Amino acid sequence: MPIRRAVAGVLKIADYCLTAFPCIANGRILLDLRIGMVGHEQIFNSKGETFEKVWERRKRAYPLGKTSDPRFWPVDLEEIDFVKAFHRMGTQELELVLRDLIRGKNAVIESSEHFLKEKNALVAFLDNLSSSNSELDHHFRSPLGRVVQVLSLVNLEKQDGGLSEDVSEKYADLLERAYKYKAFMRELVKRWSETK
Repeated sequence: MPIRRAVAGVLKIADYCLTAFPCIANGRILLDLRIGMVGHEQIFNSKGETFEKVWERRKRAYPLGKTSDPRFWPVDLEEIDFVKAFHRMGTQELELVLRDLIRGKNAVIESSEHFLKEKNALVAFLDNLSSSNSELDHHFRSPLGRVVQVLSLVNLEKQDGGLSEDVSEKYADLLERAYKYKAFMRELVKRWSETK
């Protein structure tokens, strides 16, 4: 019981630090500390492969170019709330996040509606990433590219005379979903990984 209280106290302090001092290593050190203490359910593709095996296969295929390992993406301040929420989620809740990112007019995981028909959409999504280097590259580049794209659109609007309220809300939603996608992919790969 005292150990459980001590861990809960440390987690509460980590949450406070993430809120109060998000600039410390972009929140990375504290997030990694929290992940290690809380732990989370590990997931695999349907062949039982971990991310490391798939990533090594991808690295041997051809140069990575702009494809980077999501576990080491910097945590942007705007996505910290998503990062914290996703760490606390069980696998079923994380699957609901995937389904949300696929659905709707502002879907960020485009042309992926077929995953919604799957009983276990997360495993089907991992199978998709595992089966094709181009799919892996796309989903590892897309979240970062989408954030940059929306931010550049916002900057263009500002240069052209400012953002109207309607445009501002539209970009706010697009940007929020882009950060959500980025945080989701990082969390998904961490759970798929042998080394959390």
